[in-house]
Amino acid sequence: MASAQGITGPRNTDTPNNYVRDIPIVNCMVSDPGVAGISEGWGPSGGNFTGVSHVPDIASQLRAMQNYRDIKRIFTIYDPQQKSPVTAVEALRSLTKEQGIEFKALPLPIKADGKTDASAIPELVAQANDFKPDFFYIGPDSFLYVNRKPLFDAIAKIGVPSFAASDAFLTKGDALFGLVGNYYIVGQYCASKAVRILTEGTKPGDIAFDRVTRFSLKVNMSAAQRLKIYPPMDLLTITEVIKAPK
Repeated sequence: MASAQGITGPRNTDTPNNYVRDIPIVNCMVSDPGVAGISEGWGPSGGNFTGVSHVPDIASQLRAMQNYRDIKRIFTIYDPQQKSPVTAVEALRSLTKEQGIEFKALPLPIKADGKTDASAIPELVAQANDFKPDFFYIGPDSFLYVNRKPLFDAIAKIGVPSFAASDAFLTKGDALFGLVGNYYIVGQYCASKAVRILTEGTKPGDIAFDRVTRFSLKVNMSAAQRLKIYPPMDLLTITEVIKAPK
């Protein structure tokens, strides 16, 4: 999302010349254009850009977790300085409250230099011990992805299954389960929008900024075997089984 903001720029800016405003742009893998501040929200931007989100909506993510196992409690940590994870946490808090699910979300602390403190990850994750969540939720959080090794090391110590909203936490991390956008499909969808701009003369601002329409359920069987928490058979038939390296 930071790259989209850096290229397209915020929707309301006093310095438009600092951004690319004179050629068409197709932003790929932006969690939410409204949250990113590059447009008012979903739909046509009216500007010189369009794009695609690779992250499923929160309701679909929660249903995926509930299809895997009964959910009474969900725990998460997040970077409070990123808009995407903050918005995901707020949406999940609202939805779980409606459904009577306990939800605990802990923001990572900010250091004196203004940067998010990665060294606090193990301590915050350990607090899930007392909460006893059914899932440790990992949202669209690039800070946690960069620091995924201490994150998953800490999660492994408490033996809690984790759900990921982004594919990289499964393929390059150790999350148990996730409903994620397939990067190949995301690329195809982005390319189709570029084709409309380049060959059909469609203005990018007239092309809706939306999500991919197909998401993948993925189970990291290495994690499932270690935790002894396997997906139900009816879910397994529609789930891609992977063995991600730890």
